[in-house]
Amino acid sequence: MPLLDFDSLVICNNDTNVDSLSITLKHFAELGIKKFIVTFELDPHTTSTYDMLNSYKSFKAKVMTIKPRGIKIRVAPEVYLHRSTLRNPIMKRFKLSKTNMLFIRAPIFNDEDWLPQDINYLLYKQKIKPVICSFETNLDTCNARDMDQLYKTQNVVHCMDINFLTSVSSDDHLRMMNKLDIPVLPCISKEFCYYTNALVRYSHLRDRIGSRRYLNFCKHLNQSVRSVLSFL
Repeated sequence: MPLLDFDSLVICNNDTNVDSLSITLKHFAELGIKKFIVTFELDPHTTSTYDMLNSYKSFKAKVMTIKPRGIKIRVAPEVYLHRSTLRNPIMKRFKLSKTNMLFIRAPIFNDEDWLPQDINYLLYKQKIKPVICSFETNLDTCNARDMDQLYKTQNVVHCMDINFLTSVSSDDHLRMMNKLDIPVLPCISKEFCYYTNALVRYSHLRDRIGSRRYLNFCKHLNQSVRSVLSFL
């Protein structure tokens, strides 16, 4: 049974250095990952759709030049989860005819508006299929109301860092997501050096929770991958 028993991965650490990103892609491709989504953080202060689109296209072109043989990559725009960002008319014009998928990162430092009360309206009305990246950075600071709202947000897939997925602190959240049938995608949200021991961490996870539960865990990840990344 392979330890990394999923074949798709999200890279959302905004690594715009081509050489560094190439190393990351090659490493995980050698571990059996065949499909990648690489996110590109859009500047919310950009006042021109033209400039925003050009920066996105430039980064996408660079990614495709370093793509390892035999894998598939999709580059998708990423923004922070905030009402002002989601309502930005520049964002609305840019996004959706180009990708039909918007990655939304929960901010590291929360304020009163970080999680819009009308998030379902903001996302569903615009027909966005978002993935909230690096969600685990907020687990220690979210109150119960925010957690419940995130769990109930429509059209959302929760991206969780592959190291976080193997930690004890993720257990309760993974159980809740399994119970509510919320898709979870493995992602990378830090520099590459944090993931060189990925196989060891997954081995420890299997030993800790047992082979049967580990198989169910991998099955849930694979179901999420199939449902969300069918375009690849």
